[in-house]
Amino acid sequence: MKRTHLISVLSVWCLLCLSLMARGQTSIPITGPSPVCKGNTGVYSITPTSGLTYYWSVSLQGNISSTTPSSATVLWGLVGTGTLNVAGLDSAGDTVQKGTLNVVIAPLPTPYLTNNAQVACQVLDSLRQKDAAANNTVHFNDTGCIKMCSNSTVTFTAHGFSGSTFTWAATGAASISPSGSTCNITWGAAGAGSVTITETTSSGCKATKTICITIIDHPHAQFYVMPNPGSVTICDSATALFIDQSTPSSGSSIVSWRWDFGDGTFSNAQGSALMPVAHQYNHPGSYTATLTVTNECGCTDQYRLSINVQAVTGVKIYCPHVACQNDTASYTSSLACSPSAWRVVGGTIQA
Repeated sequence: MKRTHLISVLSVWCLLCLSLMARGQTSIPITGPSPVCKGNTGVYSITPTSGLTYYWSVSLQGNISSTTPSSATVLWGLVGTGTLNVAGLDSAGDTVQKGTLNVVIAPLPTPYLTNNAQVACQVLDSLRQKDAAANNTVHFNDTGCIKMCSNSTVTFTAHGFSGSTFTWAATGAASISPSGSTCNITWGAAGAGSVTITETTSSGCKATKTICITIIDHPHAQFYVMPNPGSVTICDSATALFIDQSTPSSGSSIVSWRWDFGDGTFSNAQGSALMPVAHQYNHPGSYTATLTVTNECGCTDQYRLSINVQAVTGVKIYCPHVACQNDTASYTSSLACSPSAWRVVGGTIQA
């Protein structure tokens, strides 16, 4: 009977000790930011109990830079889930409070840009261009300045994490029209420019990418039409002579000419003063002739002229023979429409 009583007393004593121990190691909540971005600092706090000393510790993802009795400042350096711990000790050195907080460390974005313009004198990024080509975009080597044509409109596309938002900025642009991950930029005059994209992930992490732009001057298209360079009025079935007066941009020669006569016919001849482009309009009406010139970098410009073809038979010029250098020859014509005037290319009218 005495032995049974002793066992009962011991059991009650053990339960009381366990209860006291459980009450001695209470949980203490930790408050602070989660998720956080890699490389960012977070401040974490507790409500301390008077008379206790607090010790903070962190897993490998973070580094504690400073502590106070009620807080710890942690620099998070590795992506993943980190653990922040705090322990409260009494005067005897016993742990009477514990707290744990799991913190998600999100990666920083690394945005990059592609665009739909390919400048012939620009170096491409061979490592990324294969993927970009599949989407009909161009990825340049952006370690230097990317070349763009003045007055051209280029669509830039930002690439980043799924769910990210993008903020656009540009210098040297005549206009900028952002729309989510794409942006249409019309470049201004020749000079320096830039495109800046800021990506913000769904976790709130941000990164900015800026690419340098060199704006190349485009060529300047110009031409006139003979026999009437002023009014550009010709007779039906008459042959008009188109003479190029375009000028190249600095450091980039004109390499191609494209004539659109406005009647469904075209020519790729240059149309110099000594070898003009001849074109016959076979029906009366109003036409718009367009010359498009392109330089070595792929920059283009256009010039247009309105041509009025009268509903009158064209002038016929009668040529006596093939003229040799320094020859003098006489020509006659039937003046069926007006106005009219004699003009010559490669010679001088004497009378």
